[in-house]
This record gives sequence, structure tokens and C-alpha cells, in this order.
Amino acid sequence: SILNDTKRLIETSRKVQDGIVANTSPDNASFASVLKPLAHDENVMALESPILSFYESVSTEQELRDTSSKARELTKSLDEIVWAMNPRHDSLASLVSYFNLYAERFLKLANIRWHFDGAEKVPDCAVNSRLRHQLFLVFQEALNNAVRHSGATEARLSVRLEDGELRLVVSDNGRGLPATDRTSDMNGIANMRTRLEALGGRFELDSAPDRGTTLTFVVPAA
Repeated sequence: SILNDTKRLIETSRKVQDGIVANTSPDNASFASVLKPLAHDENVMALESPILSFYESVSTEQELRDTSSKARELTKSLDEIVWAMNPRHDSLASLVSYFNLYAERFLKLANIRWHFDGAEKVPDCAVNSRLRHQLFLVFQEALNNAVRHSGATEARLSVRLEDGELRLVVSDNGRGLPATDRTSDMNGIANMRTRLEALGGRFELDSAPDRGTTLTFVVPAA
């Protein structure tokens, strides 16, 4: 079945990832032990996952569409994990590229236009897999909040590297947050703040009614 095939793909990919973590250290990491198995796994996913989610768009049977949609969500989550683990993507340019691709696809479903400020200005900076993964989870939370609560029609990202810090700013033109409603746990704010502080960084919020919301993620640069 579609779901069984999807679970098989996920289990195979997790075995690849677990094997790399168990058998590889910074001293013995190499193309053959890390990049080659991850690249092969990505190729398999790229070939099979579109087939599994194909019926979401074309089937006349609701049950098959629902199953295919579930398969797509499962493989998308796995794709995020594979991207975060692969050292081939340990750069700020790769992080920005992935963030833009994810945001464009995600926000399009909510009719929110996405903009990246400074497509030609991404600084050269190494970003390790742990930092990329945690920044992605914070970024994902910010986009979820924009879709669920902001009423925005546009959102944007800017990236700066200055004074030894990496600054990512996500903003929208939505309804903003009333000052009286800014509790520490509102809309995932507490989760974003906690993740960034665990990285030695900080979280900044600037918002006002009818003036949109600006979230700033600051972490030490490598």
C-alpha cells in the first residue's frame, strides 16, 4: 500500500542516518562514510516519494487522496531531517536556499507572498548541522504563526552577518500583536526563544497592532 511503502522508505532512511551517527566521528568522517550514503538515500527519496504522493492530486477516490496526502507529509518531514544531517549543506548559502524553497511552498498554500531581501548578498559562513536544524525549527514555527494568526499577505526574510553574529529576520505585514496579549508562551514564542538561547543566541520580537510582526533570530557565527 502507499502508506506501507512510505514507512519502508522512512525506515530505510533512518537506518542510514543511525548508521552514520553510530559509526562516524569527526576523526574518521569521509566522503565514503557520510556523503555517499546520504546522497544515495536522497536519490532514492527523490525518485520514489513523488510517486507515493501522486494520487493526492489525481485520484477521484477520497480515501486514496487522503492516504497519498499522508504519505507526502511523512516524506516531507523526513526530507527536512535528511537536509539537516547532510554536511554537504553546512553553509549559510544552503540554509538560505532551503528556507526560501520551504517558505515559498508553505506560504503559497495560504496565499501569502514570500520575499527574500538580498538574494545576491548571502555572506559566506559555515553553519553546522545542529545549528541548521534548530534554526529551521524556529523558522518553521515563525511561518506557522504567520499563517495561523497574522492575516498577512506578505512575509519576508533578511539575513545579515555582523559583529560575529548571524541575524535572520522574518517579518510580515499582518495584524500584529496587541501589547496586552504578549504572554511568554503565545504562538510558540517560548519555544523559539528557548531553542535560540540553547544555541547561545537570542530572540527578539517587534510587533504592534496593524503594523505587522518582526521576529529576529540571533546566533553566534561560526
